[in-house]
Amino acid sequence: MYKDQGVTNGYRDLLVTVRGGGAAPGLASLSFDGKNYPAGAGEANATLKGDEEILFSEAVPPFEQTESLHGISFKVTSPNLKTGNSFTITPAGLAEDNRPITMEIIGTITRIETGDINVDGSPEIYIYAKDGDGTNLIAYSANRKKSLSQIYLLDLKDDEKHAPGYRGRDEFAVVENSLARRFPIFAADPADPKPTGKMRQLQYNLHPGEAGWVLKVGKATEF
Repeated sequence: MYKDQGVTNGYRDLLVTVRGGGAAPGLASLSFDGKNYPAGAGEANATLKGDEEILFSEAVPPFEQTESLHGISFKVTSPNLKTGNSFTITPAGLAEDNRPITMEIIGTITRIETGDINVDGSPEIYIYAKDGDGTNLIAYSANRKKSLSQIYLLDLKDDEKHAPGYRGRDEFAVVENSLARRFPIFAADPADPKPTGKMRQLQYNLHPGEAGWVLKVGKATEF
């Protein structure tokens, strides 16, 4: 909503994003006609100024990407719904079980990547989903190139050693033989909204667990 965009028929004009369908990308201002707002945004006809804000943002586009490593491929798809979202992994090249796996997920998927961080010749698939200021990780490992098993990551808030100062804004990436996680460090005072200017990076190693695989911190650095 524009805080000074204007009022039409007693109601504030709305500011929404426009993209796709042949329309020029940008922002559109919607005016109340006395009964309703327009059903569609139409053409871009507005700009964002000062402390104005977008009331409604465009839906995140569906996700579809395929990555391969060591002769195994992973196709990941998701409708990327803001609520009730899910994803499907369809593997190919596994010796025993290539059935798709579908699960619910919190957040919208932004990217995926493969790795072999335990260097056993069987790849892993890492899926990153944006959830507010944080990133949710979903990962699977190809067990001896036969079938997929889930990889589990401890909630960082339960990690007393590495959690202090964590408030999200984390990023993940496969770095050589580890999964790296980097995030800004905040002050201990929860009322202080600004990060300290320092970053913490955790490097996870992959270990076998009771019901799959587990990512455990092998190295932590601050800078």
